[in-house]
Amino acid sequence: KLFNFVFVSVPAKVVWGIPGKDVDLPCDVSPPVMHNNVTMVFWFKDGIKIPLYSLDARGGSLSAASHLAMSDDLGARSFFITDEDPANARLRIHKVNIHDQGVFRCRVDFVNSPTKNFQINLTLVVKPNKVKIVTENSLLSTQKSQNIRCESSGSHPPAKLTWLLDGKPIRNAVVTEEVTDAFTGCIISLNVSAEDDGKELVCRADNPRFPGGYAEDARQIHVAYPPRVAVKMDSESVGGPIKEGTDVILRCDTSAQPTPHSYSWYQDVKGQDAPHCKKGYEIMRVGMLPLETLVIQCHVDAVPRVTRFSWTYNTSRGVLPVQGAKMQNTGNLSVLHFNPGTEDLESLSCWATNEVGRQQTPCLFYIVPAVSVKESSKLPVHVVCKCESSSSERKTFDFSAAPESPKSCILRNASHGGLEVSCIAGKDGGLHQSFVLEVTDISIPTLPPGVTTLSDQELDMVERKNPSDDSISRPGLTVILVGLTALAALLIVGIVAAAAVIACRRPPAAVRRRRREASKPPSELELSEAGFGEGFHRRSAQYRASMYGETEERISRLIEGT
Repeated sequence: KLFNFVFVSVPAKVVWGIPGKDVDLPCDVSPPVMHNNVTMVFWFKDGIKIPLYSLDARGGSLSAASHLAMSDDLGARSFFITDEDPANARLRIHKVNIHDQGVFRCRVDFVNSPTKNFQINLTLVVKPNKVKIVTENSLLSTQKSQNIRCESSGSHPPAKLTWLLDGKPIRNAVVTEEVTDAFTGCIISLNVSAEDDGKELVCRADNPRFPGGYAEDARQIHVAYPPRVAVKMDSESVGGPIKEGTDVILRCDTSAQPTPHSYSWYQDVKGQDAPHCKKGYEIMRVGMLPLETLVIQCHVDAVPRVTRFSWTYNTSRGVLPVQGAKMQNTGNLSVLHFNPGTEDLESLSCWATNEVGRQQTPCLFYIVPAVSVKESSKLPVHVVCKCESSSSERKTFDFSAAPESPKSCILRNASHGGLEVSCIAGKDGGLHQSFVLEVTDISIPTLPPGVTTLSDQELDMVERKNPSDDSISRPGLTVILVGLTALAALLIVGIVAAAAVIACRRPPAAVRRRRREASKPPSELELSEAGFGEGFHRRSAQYRASMYGETEERISRLIEGT
């Protein structure tokens, strides 16, 4: 009987085989309906239309069917197995080899049911035949990570590479893989310590489909690290308590890679270390005005002293070395004169180096453009103002904000010629700031909001227009407004609502007369802090009573705001 074979495309099931082992290719021969027997089973390979194996059951049951195989090597190693369960029928190939790989097709014919087709993709697992660490075996450093590459080929499916150090898997390391059909590459970013010197580094290639089938390459690593020193006394040379005039042998035990080439002995010498930022100078914020030349001081601690300073700056383009700038280095201090120009400057970093090594973490300076005045902080600075002439003290602080208004101004000293005021300065934004005391006359009917006075006392101006002139200006209050001027007078801020308002008054004539009669030291000026909180700079009620001619009860109520 002639058979007309019609091949139907069906999805292939992948079956993995190991060279030299038996493999089973499944083919379900159970009939779609009961009592519908199988007549023929055919096996084809790689689209060849001639069956490599057939089973003829037209004369009876499957168990009594005749088997026919091609006379080639594959046919001789093949046999179709039928179990009691037809769904478990399978073609067994004995000791598969690389030439047996391919797509197999099983066709099942029935008496009255449609033909069934199955497709099996037999793929052999091939263990890696080559693996190698291709990076040169050089001396590794504890100061930085090392990239080491390993390559594997010949594995199917592609091998998986793993790294081991001293027989243990390396964890928490950055690994980059490159995988193709027959090639696997892997790069590990390895961090080592002094304890890793002399250990074995292994690159292992495993085939996930081939249990126990792996190949590996190994090498011994060498790690460079600075000397570790321990000074010990030779016990044999002592033999008891040490006495004056006795010889003592000291032994210097070291561990280093490479081996130390020289030894030096010192007595009563402080330990040496690489430079590091001086305490309080680790992270600074520096204010900057447009086109201004920055002057920045970098303070470090180091033993021995620093031999070299270097600066870098960070912009939107990245980290770049500072070049062409004036740098003054003195001992452990570096002063940089830097003009950023049009650069979008974000920060500056200062690095120092001495005989021990380079600074690990730089001193960092964040550059903050100066902006308008905002809330103040409490940094103490004293401002002294004389009515006939004014002077101000300049002081620099390190803050990220721009100049802020001073607060809590109080009287320190007052005399006929002037007064001394102490204020708390606000943040300066990293720029040099100067302070200006502005004095303005305000008549009684137009007192600023919040200013309180003793309305039942005589009010006389005590500010002299000319120190040599005894004349007094018109009656009223002298209100002192504290103003703030930024560097180079580019930013002048008049503090009105937020500034401290200081009122100068002259005591009544009766009070002045009693003071002169009592031979008390002249105190022509008395300062009251008005418009803020409790209203008066605190002194004793008795003193104020004698000063203003008021009762102690009246003065106490004024002080307490009742």
